[in-house]
Amino acid sequence: MLVAFYYFVNQNLHISHHYVSLLALSFIPFSIYYQSQIAKKWCTLCLYVQGVLLVQGVFSFFYLQKIHWAIPQTKDILASITAFLVVGSVWFFVKKLLNQNTKLRVQVKKLNRLRFEPIFFTNWLMVRPTIDFTQTPQEIVFGDSNAYNTLLLVLNPLCGSCLDTLKTGLSLWKAYPENLKLIVRMLGETEHHELVITHLLDQYDSLNLEQKMLFHFKNRDYDTFMKHYDKSQSGRNYEIFLLHEKWAEENHITKTPAAFFNNVQIENPFEIEDLVHYIPVFSEEGILI
Repeated sequence: MLVAFYYFVNQNLHISHHYVSLLALSFIPFSIYYQSQIAKKWCTLCLYVQGVLLVQGVFSFFYLQKIHWAIPQTKDILASITAFLVVGSVWFFVKKLLNQNTKLRVQVKKLNRLRFEPIFFTNWLMVRPTIDFTQTPQEIVFGDSNAYNTLLLVLNPLCGSCLDTLKTGLSLWKAYPENLKLIVRMLGETEHHELVITHLLDQYDSLNLEQKMLFHFKNRDYDTFMKHYDKSQSGRNYEIFLLHEKWAEENHITKTPAAFFNNVQIENPFEIEDLVHYIPVFSEEGILI
């Protein structure tokens, strides 16, 4: 960077730069000693930098020898010092930010380890507000209705991120079929949404319900949906959709996807994927085994 700076600002500064390059050679043995004896670890980037300094120093030596070790002018030396001060000041602030970022990453790593402790998750559940999601007849349920734990997903079949949440919920249910039941409720904002939702609710007892839901959540296209469904057949469970819509309004649920585990919404610092660490250790009473 300094070479480019010198070149574009004043090409006469190149003599000062060559002297600086020679001085920089003294850093190479210090860096090698520090890595080998103190840090006890080799830094690939540092070795690359030392290689560049060595090549640059050798080039500068032969160049200065060629011009008989000419002395740079005072203004050129001052300009060189100014350039180094500017670069040094910038690096000082950048390094400070990098150190802060490193400390934050270490703290986040520690908190993430704590996040996977079941007792921490249990205590978090105990202080969070709860909602009522009593199971209604003819709604979409995967698994044993008497399972210890309940995972409720609130989705929109035409919502892009809802597909991943649905897949995660289904994988959790399949991993712990005796310990978890999965309930899926769907919300919509338009007539198209309602049509898709009521169609899926009509299939609540279908043997291939999972495949149908994944298909519609994956495509998220109303025209594709209409090719696979006759609108005249819809409406059998429209009242269930209205009940779910009213339930969402009463509990101030306005965004999808949303996930609830045993009456508590899963939100920061937890994610639905984290449940894989907790479901196996919850007993019938909803506490740790």
